Amino acid sequence: MAYLEIKNLSKSFHGNQVLDHIDIEVEKGAFLSLLGPSGCGKTTTMRIVAGFERQDEGTISIDGKVIDRLPAYKRNVGMVFQSYALFPHMTVAQNVAYGLEQRKMSRSDIRKEVAKALEMVRLTGYENRKQKQLSGGQQQRVALARALVIKPSLLLLDESLSALDKICEPPCRSSCE
Repeated sequence: MAYLEIKNLSKSFHGNQVLDHIDIEVEKGAFLSLLGPSGCGKTTTMRIVAGFERQDEGTISIDGKVIDRLPAYKRNVGMVFQSYALFPHMTVAQNVAYGLEQRKMSRSDIRKEVAKALEMVRLTGYENRKQKQLSGGQQQRVALARALVIKPSLLLLDESLSALDKICEPPCRSSCE
C-alpha cells in the first residue's frame, strides 16, 4: 500500500477544470516532484492534500487513513508555500513556533524545538527578526523550519527551494549572509 494515495482527484475553478481525475501513489520515504507548465494544477494538488483547498471529487489517504475530510490542522502535513506565507507581524521564532503552539505544546518544549529547527536551517541568532528584515532566502528557510518543526507525516514543497541562499560552513559563513 502506498503511503500517500490520491485517487480520482478532480478540481475546477469557475468552470475551468484544473485537475481531472488524478491518481498518484507515493511510497513512504520517497521524493516526488510534480512537473508541468504554470496553471496545470501542481499547487492546487498540494493545497488539496494539505487541506487548504477542497477537491470536487476523489480521496486522499496518508498511511492508509483517509484524510480528505479532515481540516488542515488535523492532517499533520507540513507545507512550504511558494510565497513563504510568513506572518509579517511575528518574529522568526514566533513564525516557527506557530504550529507547535497550535498543538498546545509546552513553552519550554516549543523553545527547544524552535532552537533546533533554526539551527537546522542555519538561522540561529535571527529569532527576533521580522520578515522584512530577512532576505528572500532567509524567509524561505524560516518557512522550511516552520514546516519541519511540527514533524509532519508528509512535507509538501511548492517551489520552495528555488531561491534558497547558499548555506556556508564556517569560516565563510559571515560572507554568505
